[in-house]
Amino acid sequence: MALIDKIESVQKKPENIKRRILFISLVVIMFFIIAIWALTFNVKMERVVKENDNASMSSPLGVFKSIFKDSVKIGSEGAEKVKNAINEIGDK
Repeated sequence: MALIDKIESVQKKPENIKRRILFISLVVIMFFIIAIWALTFNVKMERVVKENDNASMSSPLGVFKSIFKDSVKIGSEGAEKVKNAINEIGDK
């Protein structure tokens, strides 16, 4: 069944079923986002602690900037891994 067919079948369902599908989809997506964040949070904090131990006290803005840069880097690496896994599944 193509994606268009699935979308059309959902559009034909009653309003309460559509809301239930939306809610479940949001919960699943947020679970994955929070799981990725939680897995990368410890790594980020360890890097920040090591950087702060080796250097003098940084400003709060500098620490936030460092955490943000690391988060973006780790998030993009994780997204790339997920993309590759999805491509591998699709090739099978």
